[in-house]
Amino acid sequence: MKKEELQAIIRVATSKLSETNSYKPTREEVCDRIQKKCDTLGKINNERRKQMNEFLDKNFPLPDEATFSKVKRKTVETVNGRQLTRRENLLPLKTLVQMLISRCIDNPNDPYLELDHTCWPLYVELLLACGSHLAASC
Repeated sequence: MKKEELQAIIRVATSKLSETNSYKPTREEVCDRIQKKCDTLGKINNERRKQMNEFLDKNFPLPDEATFSKVKRKTVETVNGRQLTRRENLLPLKTLVQMLISRCIDNPNDPYLELDHTCWPLYVELLLACGSHLAASC
């Protein structure tokens, strides 16, 4: 770039900066901007939750009856004498993740969940392996 072009850019940038510094938005303008940003974030949040639910439903479905029976037999002796509930009463992974997210947002100083026998043990192990904060009492 030539010296004249650089000086022209500097003049334009300086004039824009002075316009910006002298501009004082009204309260309504600020509120409108904030409302638009909140609406956009709400839409993005809903879309991300929908994508997360679709991913978890597709990749982490509830176990089939054979797998459930096999794990149920193994866990009867190892889980404080508690038996797993029926397969239909198990919580899907997306529900556990949503509970964790809600707990972390609502109570960031104590983001732990106390789980019961409605939680599929393999999902709990997966979440623990991923570093989630769970106080599992399955």
